[in-house]
Amino acid sequence: MPACCIAHIDVDAFFASVLVRADPSLQGKPLLALGMGGGCVIAASYEAKAKGIKTGMRLLDARKLCPGAIERISDFAEACRASVHIEEILARECPAMEKMSVDEWFLDLRTLVGGIPEDLGAWALDTQCMIRRHLDLTVSVGIGPTKTLAKMASEYRKPAGATIVIGTQSPAKNHEASRPEPSRRAAGATIVGDLIVLLTTFLSGEELTLAFLLKVLVVLLVAGAGFMHFMADLWGYWVQNPGRARMVNWSVGVLVIFAIIAGFFIVGTPGQAREYRLDQQKVNDLQSIQSQVVYYWQQKQKLPATLAELNDPLSYYSVPVDPQTGSAYTYQVNGARSFELCAEFNTKSDGISAKGRVVTMPVALGTNDNWQHAAGGQCFSRTIDPERYPPIIKPVQY
Repeated sequence: MPACCIAHIDVDAFFASVLVRADPSLQGKPLLALGMGGGCVIAASYEAKAKGIKTGMRLLDARKLCPGAIERISDFAEACRASVHIEEILARECPAMEKMSVDEWFLDLRTLVGGIPEDLGAWALDTQCMIRRHLDLTVSVGIGPTKTLAKMASEYRKPAGATIVIGTQSPAKNHEASRPEPSRRAAGATIVGDLIVLLTTFLSGEELTLAFLLKVLVVLLVAGAGFMHFMADLWGYWVQNPGRARMVNWSVGVLVIFAIIAGFFIVGTPGQAREYRLDQQKVNDLQSIQSQVVYYWQQKQKLPATLAELNDPLSYYSVPVDPQTGSAYTYQVNGARSFELCAEFNTKSDGISAKGRVVTMPVALGTNDNWQHAAGGQCFSRTIDPERYPPIIKPVQY
């Protein structure tokens, strides 16, 4: 059985061609077929496309590219009748047909009356001539082992072209092998970009952490697998080996499930991630409160009796509360310059501060100020060193 069994039929500049068919004086002129509102180009003749006009372009932009283009509102009723007529012609030839839009159809050539023709090029030309004879419209035909390749083939030699991908039959008009260049280029660009990021990071002297290297490796593997998949699809490998295609599909599915499960073990569940984030916020809040307590002591040479004394509407400071429970943090004065801050934590810290580094805060000289904590209630004792944080003496006014 020939590998090419999917055909894509695409009417050339459909709405514009329908207008030309109704008014032959428009033939060979730059024509813009507009939508119902008249502000958007939904089709353009190939003379207009040569100026850079594309489907979906705003009329104002199209006028700048082609000032002399003829503008007409599309005849949707006539276009619909032409679409139905083309579909009837194709249905008589091929029962297994899928309509993609008003001007595009996929055909399963295995269901053609009489089976797949030996000469697919001749069949494509016959189909084009039949539609041209009955409706005075041109179509482009693409034939390939998959829908994707068939559609790309039909766009390869527009207008009125016929392209067969991986065909061994006699060539049709403009017959050339079409290749999925966008897919291959996207995968190749991803691989190159991934390697550039790795090389740039290395040359700039940044630390190549395990997490970064794993991320680079995953991107490289995914892009490489995608590249190999498109290459296999290009040569019809999956069509010729459906068993292996199913095996690959199942393998990818199992790999995705494994990656999701492994992710829970590596980075934790969403609930654990939320607990880590809340604990980090609590540490940040305690650091902020500690800074305000020290500033309060520098201003007044005494510690606040309660955290409420730290609220200052003029500086827009409000003492934060526990983001999980909404209750105030525990604060206790232990001496003239000593105090204690307490909070309830969900998990044990990893031995570093919330920002991933040891933070030096305003405490007694020689005291190791860290924010490591266990799960549950944890208090942090602090003593202000007046030599490092001397009182702020206000000048005496005479």
